[in-house]
Amino acid sequence: MSATDPATQLPYFPMDGADVPRPAVLAHFWWRVLSYTMDSLLLEIFVAGPLRLSHQTFYFSAFVQIVAAFFYGALFIGYGNGQTPGMRVVRLRCVRADDRGRVEPKRAFRRALGYCTLLLIGSVYHFHIFQNPTSQQSLENGRQSLIFFALAVPHYLDLLWVAWDKKNQSLHDKFAETIVVREPKVLT
Repeated sequence: MSATDPATQLPYFPMDGADVPRPAVLAHFWWRVLSYTMDSLLLEIFVAGPLRLSHQTFYFSAFVQIVAAFFYGALFIGYGNGQTPGMRVVRLRCVRADDRGRVEPKRAFRRALGYCTLLLIGSVYHFHIFQNPTSQQSLENGRQSLIFFALAVPHYLDLLWVAWDKKNQSLHDKFAETIVVREPKVLT
């Protein structure tokens, strides 16, 4: 028997399944929290921080921050291959819920609109009261905190919705009919 004889060769059984493409799975809550935190830090560094240093009015700063969050999410998801920079770091991608296809810009803008609407409800009140409190508002801090938390509920509910939803969708994902998946690690 020679070394090229088929009887002496062992069959090939890949151990790691590297040849078999693995589908992306739904992104779990903590991956999305990590991605959201990274994106929030980027917006803080490049938008909110410079606005604070430039001593703009509260209303102008709030408006710019909401608009920046809107375009950040819409443009990166719609034109950035379905990923914000934070999503790219943790291998998350936003895709259409029905066929897992690429999110077109119109749907990305709808997703960002849903997110920013929920963000706006609590944010404006929070920033106004806690950045520019009057002496009377400082005395009523307990009541003001309660009002802030009540108004911030929609935004936090949107972020927490991923934890108990079957498809791990947030409310703004449901509004835009998208899901977020975690891509498998590519070994090169």
